[in-house]
Amino acid sequence: MTALRRAAWPLGLWLLVMSALGFFVHRGQAQEREALIERFENRATTGSDFVSSYVGDVFEMEPRLSAELSDPSWQTSEFAHTSELVGFSASVLLDSEGRARALYPAKPELIGEDLGVRYAHLTDALDGRPTVSDVVPSAAEGDPIVGFAMPLSTERFAVFSGAVNLTAGPLGTFLERHPIPGTHAVLLDSHGQAIVSSGDKSALASSLLDELRDSSYETVVTEDRVVSAAPIEGTRWTYVLDAPAEVLLAPAAENNAGEWALLGLGGLLSLGGILLTARTRAAHARQAAENQLLDQRLRLTAENAPIGMALVELDHRFVDPNRRLCDMLGYSTEELTQLTFEDVTHPDDVPLGLDRIAQLVAGEIDSHEMEKRYVRKDGSLLWGRLSIGVVRDDDLTPLYFVKQVEDVTEVRKARAELQHRALYDPLTGLANRGLLMDRLSTALANDRSRANVGVGYCDLDHFKNINDTHGHQVGDEVLKEVARRLQEAVRGDDTVARLGGDEFVILMHDVASLTEATAVMERAGRLIKEPMRVGGVTVWTSLSVGLAVAPSGSDPDVLIRDADAALYAAKHAGRGQVQVHDHHRNQVRDVQRDLA
Repeated sequence: MTALRRAAWPLGLWLLVMSALGFFVHRGQAQEREALIERFENRATTGSDFVSSYVGDVFEMEPRLSAELSDPSWQTSEFAHTSELVGFSASVLLDSEGRARALYPAKPELIGEDLGVRYAHLTDALDGRPTVSDVVPSAAEGDPIVGFAMPLSTERFAVFSGAVNLTAGPLGTFLERHPIPGTHAVLLDSHGQAIVSSGDKSALASSLLDELRDSSYETVVTEDRVVSAAPIEGTRWTYVLDAPAEVLLAPAAENNAGEWALLGLGGLLSLGGILLTARTRAAHARQAAENQLLDQRLRLTAENAPIGMALVELDHRFVDPNRRLCDMLGYSTEELTQLTFEDVTHPDDVPLGLDRIAQLVAGEIDSHEMEKRYVRKDGSLLWGRLSIGVVRDDDLTPLYFVKQVEDVTEVRKARAELQHRALYDPLTGLANRGLLMDRLSTALANDRSRANVGVGYCDLDHFKNINDTHGHQVGDEVLKEVARRLQEAVRGDDTVARLGGDEFVILMHDVASLTEATAVMERAGRLIKEPMRVGGVTVWTSLSVGLAVAPSGSDPDVLIRDADAALYAAKHAGRGQVQVHDHHRNQVRDVQRDLA
């Protein structure tokens, strides 16, 4: 019996130790499984944030659109160009009553129709809420099309709405890129229907969709699949990421099997130090495997990211730039790793970048974002939206920087063009009414002693006859030639503006006397009266001018009104003449100056 007890003691101890270790192994596997699922959920959240950012970028165009559409010279015939500039394949412009005022492509039969009551996203936009519609298939290809409806801050129009193909551009590219084999990304509409997907939509089984709905669109784990959903801010959509369970959770299963083998061997060899050593080594192996897997996934994610990414040493040299960053800057990986970020930054943007880097290292800020100019290998410029943060060790000592760069060159071009169109007449390139009034207000606010300001309000004589006789195309060419000649007539710092139609205004800064202002207008009149050869025909016109001069501190609206009143008198006095408004008497002088 004693011998039996002696034999049973180590066996019992071995069983006890193995049971305890089995518990810890099981708990370790569960924790690792949870960590893998959590990283997968974070990836779904990242996808949701990307789509939300994409939607936000579209709505950020609203201020530029409102500025352009507020310009009195803007015509609905220009709507096609405006729509293409924003990137819409089809669009509609509504008034405050919800009626269509312009459509692209043109559909004359819908002009005046109340479209606001037909579509929910237009109704919401008319109530002042930027809205994204549910998705509908295009008539031609069946591609998923979504409508962006944005309220406008202009009295002329209320809502601008445009259609975008979800599978085209950066969104479609993002949906196709996943580091885990067999993963699908799916966008669900407000009804939980799959509207756009990478790969085969059928891969996301309807039963899993039902489970997602029941779980309020969180994470569902089955034997076959792991599905995680994240709501997309600014829309009624949900971003869903679906991966094979055997691929996503394989690291936990593999590490668990290896650990059990080590524990079994340790139990057979020793109940003491060998078992403890094996367990420690297994833990290290598991941690190493997890770190290796995480590193591989991070590298795959970075390498396939739709934006430029790189690690940057503390001496500002690039480390491991991804393919997108190399393509953006025109360098190979080997070439870029020999450069610092100063080498590829426009010289004017380097000082601010260095200041922000210093703040990051000092811990004054955690991250930094800015738009800056990069110099490509061929010398051309690229505008990039930079996001940069710093990675530190346990002692908070900086180790390296993490840098992300998104190419926003085309976005800035589009914004610049919209801004230009908001300030300049699209036909002649002259300043429009908004820019004119801004410069006039600035000139009148000047307190210099000789800062009298002159305004010449000009109108082409018999321009309607030119349009009626030769057509609007010739008429447009005449307006362009008139603009060129007026710019030739004025002084260097004067402004020539077109208010619309055949009305022009010349703003004269620092006018010493009424005689000086009159001389400028007479020179303009002589140039306009010369024959114009445009569109294969020769035309003649003349200029009627109303002139007003006022000292600094005057009201700009009153000065424009006075010049307009003088123009009215000039038109009725026989045309081709200038009439002067007397600022002191607040009346038009009964004086005619022939501009011939």
